[in-house]
Amino acid sequence: MLWVIGIIAIVIMGCTAPKDDDKQEEVRYYQGESIYLDFPFEHGGRYYIGQGGHQKSQNYHYWNEKYNKLGINVSMRYAVDIHMIGEAGIDREVDEATSLDDFTMYKVTLYSPTDGVIEYVEDGHPDMGPDDRDSENLWGNHIIINVDDVKIVLAHLKYGSIIVEKGQKVKKGDHLAKIGKSGNAVVPHLHIQAAKNDPWNGQPVPMLFDGEFLIKGDIVKVDCAYNELEDK
Repeated sequence: MLWVIGIIAIVIMGCTAPKDDDKQEEVRYYQGESIYLDFPFEHGGRYYIGQGGHQKSQNYHYWNEKYNKLGINVSMRYAVDIHMIGEAGIDREVDEATSLDDFTMYKVTLYSPTDGVIEYVEDGHPDMGPDDRDSENLWGNHIIINVDDVKIVLAHLKYGSIIVEKGQKVKKGDHLAKIGKSGNAVVPHLHIQAAKNDPWNGQPVPMLFDGEFLIKGDIVKVDCAYNELEDK
């Protein structure tokens, strides 16, 4: 459900809140058949959608010149970057991050957003330092879950944290890995996308998290307890 504040919405997972569809109709837009997913993090956290949506101003993945030249931008059209809000704001526990442990999302447990089969696992990429990133390995350590030929990519995972294997069946809520800073990640966060048949070159599939199409600027609260916290 959504609380709309200008073009920013507060999304309450598992709670009931007012929703203003008229204000969000233009910016909260997608085409094609969607896939329904659970939000992949446990209750008690607040998360920020750094990239997500249909428009150029919302989601650089589709409009990125490098991705366009590589021919992988189409599959990323509805990709979402999920960040965590910490003591010092989005991503950080302190104002100046000098180590990965200063980032709120680092080592956070990732849970399966769906029932499916693990189609691919890639590990072995190091977590990059606060000022570094691996532009040659875009997704870094990542998992691909197959759901009726829809490939769900979960990327930028912590080195050595993946506990599932190719061919393994998973259920919603199963522990998969921890969030890291592998690949082309500026800060530790989760990159998640869905595409039909081919994760790199397939047609994009919009993702609905607990029924909501998340866009850039959304704040996701995964527990009703944060309702009171946000009002203080």
